[in-house]
Amino acid sequence: MYQTVGHKIIPLYEGALGIPLYREEIRGSAINSDKVYHPVISLSTDVDDNREEDETESMLRLLQRIVQKHPGVNAVSTGAILSDYQRTRVESVATRLGLIPLSYLWQYPNLSPGTETSLLADMEAIGQDARIIKCASGGLDASFLWNNVAFEKTSDKLMKVMNRYGPLHPGAVLGEGGEYETLAIDGPAPLWKKRIQVEGEHDIDVHSSGGGSFFLKISKAKLVDKESLQEDNGSSDEPRHPRIPDLLDSSFSALLSQLGDNTTTKVIESEGLTHRHRQDSHDSTWRTSRGNTMLYIWNMVSEKGTVGVEDQMNDITERLKRLLATEKLSPENISFVNIYLRSMQSFPTINRIYGRLFSLPNPPARVTVGLGDALSESGSIEVMLSLGIWLGSIRFRDGLHVQSRSYWAPANIGPYSQAISVPVSTTPFEFSDPSSPVAKFVYCAGQIPLVPASMEIVSTDRQDFQMQTILSLQHLWRVGMVMNVHWWIHGIAFIAGETEIGLKAWTAWKVWTDRNAFGRDTALDNENSDEVDLWAERYGSSETRRYQPEKARTRTLPDYDIARSEEGTVARQPSLLVVQVDELPRGCEIEWTGIGVAHGRVITDVHDEEGIRLEDCVLEEEEAEGEENTGIIQISFNNDLEDGELCGYLGNFIGEEDSCIGMYIGMSEEYQREMRRRILQATVYTDRNLARVLQTLAKVELVPCQSVWGEEGRRLAAGVIIRFESGGPGEEGAGGRE
Repeated sequence: MYQTVGHKIIPLYEGALGIPLYREEIRGSAINSDKVYHPVISLSTDVDDNREEDETESMLRLLQRIVQKHPGVNAVSTGAILSDYQRTRVESVATRLGLIPLSYLWQYPNLSPGTETSLLADMEAIGQDARIIKCASGGLDASFLWNNVAFEKTSDKLMKVMNRYGPLHPGAVLGEGGEYETLAIDGPAPLWKKRIQVEGEHDIDVHSSGGGSFFLKISKAKLVDKESLQEDNGSSDEPRHPRIPDLLDSSFSALLSQLGDNTTTKVIESEGLTHRHRQDSHDSTWRTSRGNTMLYIWNMVSEKGTVGVEDQMNDITERLKRLLATEKLSPENISFVNIYLRSMQSFPTINRIYGRLFSLPNPPARVTVGLGDALSESGSIEVMLSLGIWLGSIRFRDGLHVQSRSYWAPANIGPYSQAISVPVSTTPFEFSDPSSPVAKFVYCAGQIPLVPASMEIVSTDRQDFQMQTILSLQHLWRVGMVMNVHWWIHGIAFIAGETEIGLKAWTAWKVWTDRNAFGRDTALDNENSDEVDLWAERYGSSETRRYQPEKARTRTLPDYDIARSEEGTVARQPSLLVVQVDELPRGCEIEWTGIGVAHGRVITDVHDEEGIRLEDCVLEEEEAEGEENTGIIQISFNNDLEDGELCGYLGNFIGEEDSCIGMYIGMSEEYQREMRRRILQATVYTDRNLARVLQTLAKVELVPCQSVWGEEGRRLAAGVIIRFESGGPGEEGAGGRE
């Protein structure tokens, strides 16, 4: 984590920047070598109270001294770009001291304009002078030493060298993989008061540490007034402000432009919207269902009836701990949590109690919504939870838990991760070959329209809901890209408010559909072409300029190369439900969430019949014979169905142990056989008063809401998300009660 080459220059930074310099002896070593840091325990090392202290804790002592000397200090800034290793260590120290972690360079190559060298170009534009003082990568020889990495000539040379070894590894040109190290000697005024000048810099001593590694040994350096240098070279002393990346990248900015005022031309069912009242019918029986890789628990309400929200949440967490202990699992196995509140005003209390469950990094991804009286008209139920628990080793459970403010996406300021990924199988042999990525499900936390740099809800002169919709969806996309999501299995947009609900539903559907269409036209063209250069299509040409985003990134979301339809043609776009609820966090109007697939292949299918739309997304298995398939089915029921008809369909579809959904909507016998799948959980979103009927179905989770909307922004009687497995019998106890 710590750079040693050039360390003798460090004392000069106090005078160069005009701020106090504090130093602390580094004690210990890198005891915790995990990507994600925890100050007490590492998942890859055994706990030993007498072991050597991790070197990261030296930073804690250093910052404690600084805070004592300067009580007004409230934040810590890090230059982490793509390194979780560095970022999580600074975040761990900062949050323990009550300081705000800042990482405004985080994911910088993925921000607008989206090129590998945009950061270097921005550094050059403001006069940053950072010299390469160590090279440790194939192709980087001693000729790179003492070059200003920000110069276009240097960055072009780096690009050329890095491209010799195939597709560019993310961050390689920026030295994120340890390819090189730099030493800053000058920068923009007024931050830099003086410049560091290395005496005899053209005759700097070059050393080799073997293995193609070269570094500079600097013995003499001094401070030079910037003014005298500016007079010599005629440069201006006017401050140059750094470029701030655009709030929206090009693809999402295009969506906003395309959306424009077109929504006013769409006939939308929005006025006269009525919500059906429902009776309290939840009991305190928790429902559980065990699959091959996940344990699902839902209807998690308190046994204590009408007590306050704090007592209810305490009761739920204690019951959960007992259940986990019975299953020989820990809270760290939990992958995602949905929290349903009667009122968002109770969120601070809920959050405080909920946070006590988790002591290790990467807590579960989380969605929180307020259901109002739909959850409990009498007020007897203040909070209800549902969650999914990974049954494999937590060593294979990965997460993204960015607590720093940045330009990338909102920081996590509570006990949740932006996303958690778990393998689709617990079979150990699948993890033995690191060169073959394992197929994973990625569970994403709810994304609301916060401006990442300020953590405030976005407000613009444009129609606020359009901007909120697109910005929060961009957050979901950026999280997905970092987690290597190639395809969304399905998405949900929670919307709030009492006016123009139909228009909001259509807007969410339109934006989701248009963004998922990116790349589909190319896939359709390629399907009919015999002259496609797949290498050029995927990686582009070798010529890469600094601000050419169309040639900058090689991976797309969605990636139509990994998806196909049941007929073998180009895949249909991922499904979406739009669900109206009473309240959303921070008073916003939309919250996006989704489940993605990383390193896997999917098969999609769509069937429409008599007011029912079935959208199917199955993970395509390529493993050993007999391996079970898994996936999600979304069923949309038109709003003209009567309650009795709807209950009949739901009972038929999700009331059987081995569901054969296809037979009910006129599918072929062959497809009916393929559709016979073991339902693990069926989440029903509806405003109909069906609680007393649905609670008799063991696999059903009922989420009572204000309204539900589907394709083209059409209102639905209900939307159902079914998690399933196929290919073999389920384990004993699936669909049981706690």
